[in-house]
Amino acid sequence: MNTNSRGEVNANANEDSQVSISSSKSKSCKAIPELLPKCDAKCLVPLCEFDYDLLVIGAGVAGLAAAIEANEHGARVAIVNCVEATPLGTRWSIGGTCINVGSIPKKLFHVAALLGEHLTESEFYGWNVPQKKVNWTKLKNGVQKHIKDTNLAIKLELFERKIDYYYAKASFKDPHTVETIRKGRTKLLKGKIILIAVGSRSEYPHIPGVYLGISIDDLFSLDKAPGKTLIIGDGYISAEIAGILNGLGYETCILCMKPEPFTELDSNMAFKIMNELRSRGVKFYIGSNVDQIEQSTNDNTLTVVWYKHTERYEDEFDTVLFSMGRTPYTADLGLQKAGVELAADGKKIFAVNEQTNVPHIYAIGDVLYGKPELSSVANKAGQLLARKLFAGITITDQINYDLIPVTVLTPVEYSYVGKCFGICRPIV
Repeated sequence: MNTNSRGEVNANANEDSQVSISSSKSKSCKAIPELLPKCDAKCLVPLCEFDYDLLVIGAGVAGLAAAIEANEHGARVAIVNCVEATPLGTRWSIGGTCINVGSIPKKLFHVAALLGEHLTESEFYGWNVPQKKVNWTKLKNGVQKHIKDTNLAIKLELFERKIDYYYAKASFKDPHTVETIRKGRTKLLKGKIILIAVGSRSEYPHIPGVYLGISIDDLFSLDKAPGKTLIIGDGYISAEIAGILNGLGYETCILCMKPEPFTELDSNMAFKIMNELRSRGVKFYIGSNVDQIEQSTNDNTLTVVWYKHTERYEDEFDTVLFSMGRTPYTADLGLQKAGVELAADGKKIFAVNEQTNVPHIYAIGDVLYGKPELSSVANKAGQLLARKLFAGITITDQINYDLIPVTVLTPVEYSYVGKCFGICRPIV
């Protein structure tokens, strides 16, 4: 965080600017004694074995919630964060996917789509609206400004709380040491407790021309309107994106690999959502597999080839968007050097009450195996974990992952709590 001679924060500081407050090193240790390094009464770093009581890898909603809550209880906290660009080149700042490319911009675009529908209906009530066409650039710029304002607010809070923030790539050197690399410079940080909260990234299919497509991580910052769009994916996120783009006036199609889309929802609601989207003009290609994407020779459109059983189909689109789930961002963390074991899928981390097989290393958010990938869940998990570790009292509250509320932002807005009927097993 850049400051001027009067100590004021420079609002124009970019992500390369590191928030690092030396005075945080002398903060008193108020956390549970057995969880903190042994040191003198002033808890001075030269006499301590560790640099931080809590070292967080990742600055999404989960990591931020844990860091701020731990700071509330007197812990010395640092966050290490770095965002790798998407294949299209999209990067984002502090706050993770939720704030920058996920829930927040998605909700704002959803509201924009609903407003367009209200404008059409307003004529019945006497309103004369001459132009009912969205300005993509104006909408995108407004949403991105809101995101950047939120990024700055988060950095300011870390600065005021004296939470050290390192914008650098992180990996384990040993169970208590994290190596950070930024612009070729290496720095070692030692944490008494280390929290892995690196989140996830969009998955892409292994097909020719995959580089011509985008993901939801790119959608809300596109400089050019997406135009006619093919969404490839089976989950309800595909339905949300289709509802948004269709509501903004763009021709939209969904290609589903499974014989039934949106299977994570109750079947009757999935059916209603699909029928509602169809009634609005969204096309569905169900039980199909995309074969390849090519750049059209005569214009800037993309030619997509897919198959349903043995029958071949082909069409042209302005944008192809992959909505095929997300993969945890754990590959380059050096987990083997810390002794952290992965789950059976070889990607996510298995943990009991957020604690990995290494007692002082925890994990929360999208990296956890068998847990819902929802920002609201990650935020609450971060708060509860920090309270358990640093509040000085025993906290037995744990998230009941079987009773999670979920909201689906399709034109027919849908919410539910708990497990859907389709994924439940009968009690024998």
